[in-house]
Formats: sequence, C-alpha cells, structure tokens
Amino acid sequence: MVHQNEWLGTSWIMLTDIVGTSVLTFAGVARQLGWVLTVGFIVGLAPVAIYTAVLMSRTSDLLAKVQQGSRPSSMGEAARMTGGDKAAAVVYAMVYGFAFLGQSSYILVLGQCLQGILFESQLCLPLATAISCILCLPTAASVRHLADSVFLCLLNLVIIMAVLSIVMGKMYLDGRPSQVSTFAFAEGLSFWTVFGAASNVVYSYTGHWIYFELMVEMKKPEQFPRVFLLNAPLQVCLYLLVACWGYYFAGDKAEGYFLDNLPDGEAYRWASILLFAHVAIAFLIKNVVLARALHKLVSPRRVDVGWSEPGGGRAQLEFIGCAVLLLVACWAVSNSIPFFSDLLALIGSLLSGPISFLFPMAFLAGAAQLSRKESRRLIGGWHGQARHVLE
Repeated sequence: MVHQNEWLGTSWIMLTDIVGTSVLTFAGVARQLGWVLTVGFIVGLAPVAIYTAVLMSRTSDLLAKVQQGSRPSSMGEAARMTGGDKAAAVVYAMVYGFAFLGQSSYILVLGQCLQGILFESQLCLPLATAISCILCLPTAASVRHLADSVFLCLLNLVIIMAVLSIVMGKMYLDGRPSQVSTFAFAEGLSFWTVFGAASNVVYSYTGHWIYFELMVEMKKPEQFPRVFLLNAPLQVCLYLLVACWGYYFAGDKAEGYFLDNLPDGEAYRWASILLFAHVAIAFLIKNVVLARALHKLVSPRRVDVGWSEPGGGRAQLEFIGCAVLLLVACWAVSNSIPFFSDLLALIGSLLSGPISFLFPMAFLAGAAQLSRKESRRLIGGWHGQARHVLE
C-alpha cells in the first residue's frame, strides 16, 4: 500500500503508463494533421479522459457501498459486479488482450532501442528483442505489486523528459532546415489520415484499463481523482511541447518515431539508452498487472501471499513462472507477425477508445442501478419492520 500522499505516488505510476512511447509519435502526428487538428485533438481529448476516469472512481465508490466494502480490482471485476459473468468474460478478453498486445509492442520498441544503442553492429531485431527480454526478466519477476514501483515510476518520468530533451536540444542546435514547411491543415488530408493520426492521440490518453488496479491498492481510494491535479496539466503541456517542437523544426519531413529525427551518433545513442530504460520500466508496470491476473487465474489462493508468509516461496515461484511465460509470449507474438505494428495500430484504434471512454460509462450505469436496487431493498425492509411493529 502507498500510505502518505498516496495519490501522488499513484500519479507517478499513471504517468509512467500514460506518458510512454505514444508521446514519441507526436511529431509525426503533427506532420499528418497540421497545427490546428494536432492542437485541437491534444487539448480536446484531455477533459474527456479526465471525466471518464472520474466516472471510474465514482463506480468504485458506489460498488464499495453496495458490496459491503468490496471494490473492483480490475475492469473485468467491475463488469462482473455490474453485468454478470458473461460481461466479465468479454471485458477481460478485450482489456487484457489489448494490454498483452501493448506489451508485445514494448518488446519491439526495446529491440529498436537496443539497435540504436549498438547502431554500428547492425543487430537484427529478433535477437535485439530477445536480449531485451532477458534484461527485463529480473525486475519483471520480482515486482508483484504496483505500489512497489512508485520510485521507479518517478525515475521513469525523469528519464522520458531526458530523452525528449536530448532530441529537442539536438533539433534546436541543428536549426530548422530551409526546405521545411508547416501547415495549419496538412496537405492531402483524408478521413483515413485523420483517423490514423488521431488514434495515436487517443491512445496516449487511454490508461484507464489500469485505474481500478491502482484504486484498489490505495488506502483511500476516494482520493483517486486528485491525481489529475498533477497529471492533467503536465500531460497536456508535454504532449503539446513535443508535437509543436517536432513539427516546427522537422515540419513535413518529421518522422513518426521521434528518435528517427536524429542522425546516427552519440546523441542518438544516449537517447536510445535512456529510452530503453524508460520503456523497460513502463513494460514492468503493465507486466505487474498482467502477471498478477495470470497468477490469480492459475492460483487464486496464493496471488496475495507475501514472501515471508507461509507458502510465500511457492507463490513467488508461481509469479516468476507467469512473468517468464508472458515475456516469452510477447516476444513470440511481436516477432512472428510481419505486420505486427500495423496490426497493433488497428487494434488500438478499435479498442482503446471503447475500453477507456465507453466502458467507464457502462460501469457507472450498472453500479448506479445496483445502488438503486439496494436502496429500494433497504426501504422495503424498513417498511416491513414498521408494519410488523404497528401490528
């Protein structure tokens, strides 16, 4: 548990998941959309993301009252409480399937970072991703609770800021090339161009799938909305800075992957080193959630057993097995599908919006209905007692 200022610790965890690799695509997004649509999407989606996150907090509070203090520990559990087992099965499949594919994409990014660090060696991507998995394994197998990663998350925010500073600093020192052009609305705009670029912005605001897990680990879950006092302004300002800076200096030549705007050299190497550390920590955060979910499925009685408790050694070994299995599966998926990045972009476009913006509304509606039923039941019980006394 995070004890004092726990909402602040939760903020660092959320920023690690949300302000991740998606921010590195914003220069390319601006190239595809132009100034007006880029700024409009970044600013306009922020209040939507905050609103739906607050709905999840209200859902958690309502269900805690109806279920005698029991809060949903995941979107799947929220679906089970509000819609039954069938709804839970669908939500579990969508949310954890989407998260698993996101983990697989992180493996690809880690491999690309390792290739950037060793750019002279021409390391092939399957080998680079395999080495990355081995490097991530010790931490992935040892951290079992999100609250144990607060310091890492704070460090991770500093790391991504350093990565962005290196790239933006190099772009500033090199200056804006004379042939670069920028537009209020990008040339050749089409529905599919706007849809694809906007999906990257939507994805950058969709950390909702992990919010119930964060709330259930808080000592005071009702304080969860406070995290947006820090997250919202920092997130929006950072997104705008990266998008506008990258578009101004690179314009219609901006690359979709921010580090690709750097030539091979020491700046590129150090940016790749720092980005590798950042993505590894972001991978760890999601791995904790997925490995715990798998551990709960395999051995529900030992998922919360600590190392020093009876059966703790076996519980830790089970968790390690789950973490290793996930790493191997992520590596296999990311390297076995030739168009995996495109497939992930499509799935992200189709699933990230519903999971983060529609599911919270459905959960709140279901929780409100349960609350009304409970109120009617209590009122009916009081009326029955009153009649009995009068008779």
